[in-house]
Amino acid sequence: MFEDFLFVKYPTLSEKELYAKRAKKYYQWVKEYVTYWNPTSPFPTWVQEIVHGPLNKVKTWPMYFTRGYLFHTKNHGVRRKTCNYGVCVKRENYVDSSDEADFYGTLYDIIELQYEGIVNLKITLFKYKWYDPVIGRGTRRSHGGVVDVLSSRKYNKYEPFILASHADQVCYIPYPYTKKPKSIWLNVLKVNPRGNIYGEYENNDPTLLQTKNDEAVLLTTIEDLVLDNPVESLNPIILDYDVGDAEPEDEFRCNLSSSNDDEVEDDEEY
Repeated sequence: MFEDFLFVKYPTLSEKELYAKRAKKYYQWVKEYVTYWNPTSPFPTWVQEIVHGPLNKVKTWPMYFTRGYLFHTKNHGVRRKTCNYGVCVKRENYVDSSDEADFYGTLYDIIELQYEGIVNLKITLFKYKWYDPVIGRGTRRSHGGVVDVLSSRKYNKYEPFILASHADQVCYIPYPYTKKPKSIWLNVLKVNPRGNIYGEYENNDPTLLQTKNDEAVLLTTIEDLVLDNPVESLNPIILDYDVGDAEPEDEFRCNLSSSNDDEVEDDEEY
C-alpha cells in the first residue's frame, strides 16, 4: 500500500530515490493513515499507540535471551571464549540464484523501546554492523552450502536495527593460513538454539529481560563454541609447516570482483 502511494506521488523517481523516500516518509505515512481511518475502521489499541512513537528514554542490556539463543553485545563478549554476538537475518524472498545472501553481522547494542498507553507496549531491538551481503563481493557460498564473509567489506546502507525475534545466532571462525592473506575470510557457523540455558551471571544483580512470550527469565552465560583465536582480532591462524606453491581449486562459486563500490566500503567500519 505504501509502495503504491510512492509510485503515484513520485512517478519519475529512480529506484535509489524511492528507497530514500521509503526510509524518510514511511513513519509519517503510517501515522496519518491510522489517524485518518481509525474513526470508521478502528485499529487494534497497540497499533494506535505505536504510531505515535516511543518514549524518549530507552533501556539497554549487555545480553538477551530469546528463542533458545543467548546473545551478548560485542563489548560484553569480546573477552570471553564464547562467541555470542554474531547474527544472521534471513533475506526476504531469498533464492539460491540471488545476487545477495542473508545478512550477517555483529551485535553492538540491545535496546528496549517503550510506548506510552494502556497496552504498555515494549519492543526489543538489536543494533548491528553488517557484512556486505552481495555474493561474490562480501559473501561467498560453496557448492556444499558453506558460507563465508569477507571481514573487510561492510554493508554501507544505514539499516542497523532488527527485531530481537528475527535474529538467528552464528559464530565467525577464521581460516588457518601459512601466511597472512590480503583478504581474511571468516567461516559462518550457525548455532543451534537451546531449550535451557545453564550457568551463572557474573553480576551480583541479575537482570531480568523479556522473552518472546513476555516472560521474565534470568540471564546466564552459555557455552557454545570455544574459540582459541578470537574473531575480533582478525588475525589468521599461522601454521608451522611448509606447503607447496600450487594453489588449491577454489570451491566457492563466486566472482571476487569489486563492483558496485558505491554500496560498500573497504577496510573500515561505518
